[in-house]
Amino acid sequence: MVCKPNLGAGERGDWRGRLIDYESASLRRSVLRVQPRCWSSPCAILLLALAAISLPAQEASESDTLTVEDVRRFLDPTVMINRFQYQFQANYLPGDVRISSHVTRPFVALNSRSAMWLSIPWINIALPDGSGHSGIGDLSIGGGYVVNENLASRLTAVAAGFEVFMPTGDPAIGTGGSRWILQGGGAVYFNPTDLFPVYLSGGYRHSIADGDKPGSAQVRTITLNVQTFHILPKRFFLAFIPSLFVDLARDQTAFTFAIGAGRAMSRRLALQASYVQYLLGSETFSRGFQLGLTYFWGPDHELQ
Repeated sequence: MVCKPNLGAGERGDWRGRLIDYESASLRRSVLRVQPRCWSSPCAILLLALAAISLPAQEASESDTLTVEDVRRFLDPTVMINRFQYQFQANYLPGDVRISSHVTRPFVALNSRSAMWLSIPWINIALPDGSGHSGIGDLSIGGGYVVNENLASRLTAVAAGFEVFMPTGDPAIGTGGSRWILQGGGAVYFNPTDLFPVYLSGGYRHSIADGDKPGSAQVRTITLNVQTFHILPKRFFLAFIPSLFVDLARDQTAFTFAIGAGRAMSRRLALQASYVQYLLGSETFSRGFQLGLTYFWGPDHELQ
């Protein structure tokens, strides 16, 4: 998912107030997109490199015969399938503040139409004076359900979902918020042209209770995303993702555009990297980078 600017907590212009939505697990179920501070993320890069070179020989030979459908599965947010996602994220803020996070996110398919997931973030904050803070972020648990699916139709699938964010981070140092937050939304997959399928997704997030930590602030945000992609030869793909973020509580808006590329290493593993530019709302974030992986760990019949 594209990293969203956080405008939902704290004082206007305070970097601590930008974090709640930064670590959000979007309802879109696309291949994990992450935003690293590339020159200072050896752990994330090493993990992805090891994943790329340590595939079993059977999967390596299998990847030579991947179909377009095998590649598309990594990008489709309406696919309910057992998977594991790892992400390293980073955003650059005015004033030379950098926020990054490591997020692990296992998905468990309940059946062919529904799944649950857990998001576990670890947040790192680097301040201009060389100091910083690190700690667990706000854990979240979510679920999704495919309301309608017709592979023969241009309107291929419609899915709905929810996510609950728990105030497990520390708002005093900026690693999380101080309220329980509920998010609801959905995703639509349609194929106006065979060259550029489109996913539309959106969600509304609302704080449902005060925490007992300092810095409590109301959260009422809307996120809209459009993703289109094109599958290239040799299992590569390109993705284009414009996103709109509206903070109703603080009367702020941000618009981003991301362009990315990735590769399906096998039927089970895909890697992706991209760049995000903030075209509106740059007073909150200026730019970000993305890097990540998705691994399907379920039985073979899920990949048919």
